[in-house]
Amino acid sequence: MRVTDKHVCFWNEWPSNWHPAEFDIEVNEVHCHFYNTEQYFMYMKAIVFGDEEIAKQILADGDPKKVKALGRKVQNYDEQVWNDKRYQIMLKANVAKFSQNEDLKQLLLSPEYKGHGFVEASPYDKVWGIRMYESNPDIDNETKWKGLNLLGKVLDETRRIIVEEESIKENFLIWDDRDTNECFFGISILIGDQSYTGKKELKFDSSNPDKMPTILLDDEYWQVESLKLTDRHEMELNLISNDITKKVLVSDDEIEKKEAYKLLCAAFDNTEHEKSEGEDYEDVEDFYGWELS
Repeated sequence: MRVTDKHVCFWNEWPSNWHPAEFDIEVNEVHCHFYNTEQYFMYMKAIVFGDEEIAKQILADGDPKKVKALGRKVQNYDEQVWNDKRYQIMLKANVAKFSQNEDLKQLLLSPEYKGHGFVEASPYDKVWGIRMYESNPDIDNETKWKGLNLLGKVLDETRRIIVEEESIKENFLIWDDRDTNECFFGISILIGDQSYTGKKELKFDSSNPDKMPTILLDDEYWQVESLKLTDRHEMELNLISNDITKKVLVSDDEIEKKEAYKLLCAAFDNTEHEKSEGEDYEDVEDFYGWELS
């Protein structure tokens, strides 16, 4: 591995797809275990083109060399279709790899590599690498590269995603300590670049479910105009007070949308709410006026 003024150049080291790194991903609602990102990548290639037999063989063998060879045997392969899907599949694999392996995550986030782009200095790969050795004097000149460096770009984006997720874990916590007519959240929130920590009070009027709650921030009450649940287990509140608006993000890595749904219902009803058969998340939006996406 070579670290230049601009890049982290590697080939067959820990950023490689062949490097041992076990992780779990759900594929088509089935929990799957993988031993490296190459295995997941080739498995998804077989899944995309409906080759169940090859997919089964790939899932059963974690040897990256063998699964790569199996991937070349996938039936009904369409290069254009695969080219459209390959980047996002590789990105998902790497996010799982580095999120679920703490030692590798610390390497990816190493301060030594901050501000540097990752480059797969493979002298052979013109898609995922740059078809150039790391010792090449032109390694920092991207105009001289002979490949797309897609794996390098995937690693750059993986690092950005993980840094963002780490920031969410560090800055946003939520738990509830429900009372009879009020719901209290002990939260640590971030508004812009200013952090608010400590006990914050969310008030709910159980006699009037159409009324939006207020939140107490530093001894000032803010009206909650709307609340949105995002895909990253995050609550986004839009607040207003004296014609001044604020956006508040509240999140917890452990909270899933279905749990947040129950939490919202319980907060208003003061009851444990179980989602009944045929009931959808949109029902709570219609009843309470809260937006769920």
